[in-house]
Amino acid sequence: VLNTKKERDYNSEEFITVINIKNKLDLSYVGATLVMLKLAYKTLITMSDEALSLSNSDEEIYLRNHPLNDRMIELAKYIIGNYDFMKRCTFPIYQYALLLNFYQKIDGEKLYTQGETHLSSSILVQMAASLGMNRDPSKFANFSCNAICGSLGRKIWHTLVSIDNFQYFQEGVPKSIAESSCDTELPQFDPSFSNNNDPNIEKLTIQLIHTRHEIEAEIKPIADKICDIHNPPTVLSVLESLENFEETLVSRFDYLN
Repeated sequence: VLNTKKERDYNSEEFITVINIKNKLDLSYVGATLVMLKLAYKTLITMSDEALSLSNSDEEIYLRNHPLNDRMIELAKYIIGNYDFMKRCTFPIYQYALLLNFYQKIDGEKLYTQGETHLSSSILVQMAASLGMNRDPSKFANFSCNAICGSLGRKIWHTLVSIDNFQYFQEGVPKSIAESSCDTELPQFDPSFSNNNDPNIEKLTIQLIHTRHEIEAEIKPIADKICDIHNPPTVLSVLESLENFEETLVSRFDYLN
């Protein structure tokens, strides 16, 4: 994990050199962990100077001095190639695929070469639908027995909706998710249904999903207008819509940033 050629060049640390994997499914946990570590590390090294002054714990200083190995994502890509995405998968595999898709969007590196598995948003939508995430968990008979799984499904589905919206808003790519084909409700905060050990992070995550949903609802009419090639809008009408949207954001958040 750490980018070093020496096996024991740090004091008083235990090094794990072998991991036994009994089930193929467990590989998805390994891959997801590698992606999450790399995502977390990127937030650590891209902080502003002001933020760095507030995050100088011993652990953070240590991690900045000992960067994570560049091969972590290469290994994560290799692991995900062991799964057939044309078949119905399990939640852990799907979460893993979603994390890797998110990583490839924010990293900016050329992750995929010819012949490698590319996790497009449309594939993720198909996988989610095959797992029934486009239907609200309360519609299923065993909902009360799988409340944690149901809450997780709502969070994942609405994250996927935002990924789909982002492509539509930024690139004009037609949406993969039709509103008429899904009825999954927004997740609600309930510590007993959380898959996170930290209730504060869980609460913030759900608040952000709600906020993002509301903002995207404001952007969608503007994107629909701009992307309508049969009835192209005038520049003036687009500018007026953007000004109204700006006023909405400022009234809610006090400033445009």
